[in-house]
Amino acid sequence: MFNWSQATIPTRWINVGDRKSDVCVIKLRNNAQNRPVTFYTGWLGRSWNWGTVQVHHAVGYPGNIGGGNKQELCVSESFNPSSGCGGASVLNTGCSMTFGASGGPWIRHYRGGNWVNSVVSGYDGTSCTGSFGQTFNGPRFTTDNIVNVCNAIGC
Repeated sequence: MFNWSQATIPTRWINVGDRKSDVCVIKLRNNAQNRPVTFYTGWLGRSWNWGTVQVHHAVGYPGNIGGGNKQELCVSESFNPSSGCGGASVLNTGCSMTFGASGGPWIRHYRGGNWVNSVVSGYDGTSCTGSFGQTFNGPRFTTDNIVNVCNAIGC
């Protein structure tokens, strides 16, 4: 078991609640054996300010596939929606995962570098995302979101 010591989100998420600021970092304490969670799970690197078109592997535990009880993976190329839908600050990707996949990583260079470049933010119910159960979106990691929260918490 790992207790948390700190958590942070962008101030913009509190004030505006938009997709580009839908990120959070939670810092975990070591367990009773004084080992970090990464001792047991490994870790993924993070990346930011990459272009909007990238091949991503999205990982999650969606309720619509396996009842949320098994890890699922989908692979697709991300793209950015129109400027009225977040523009280059928001990524969209094709994936059939739905509820339960939220917060899961979008991994760039899967098994070759494992860099998290976004997280599943969800479906927004507009033409920006496409059809529910076929596409979802997430914040494109940038210096304005993930770097700011990482600097604040020390990751």
